[in-house]
Amino acid sequence: MPQEKWQPGETLCKQGDYGDTLFIITKGKVAVEVNNGESNQKVAELQAGSITGEMSLLDQHARSATLRAEENTTAYVISSPPI
Repeated sequence: MPQEKWQPGETLCKQGDYGDTLFIITKGKVAVEVNNGESNQKVAELQAGSITGEMSLLDQHARSATLRAEENTTAYVISSPPI
């Protein structure tokens, strides 16, 4: 399974967007940001070994946060199968 790569500042996914994937971070650091109506606030940080996005994968809901690479980051991206 190939890994995807992001440079610092690049967005893995955006809050409010439809999602059907989860991310398994294998290298780097990712900021979890939530928009409070005025600006994005960093609420968490994910590193290698972290898994995120599972609720969008399972329920196909809108993303509840934005994920932004803080370092060169690689991750497996797992998508839900087509119905």
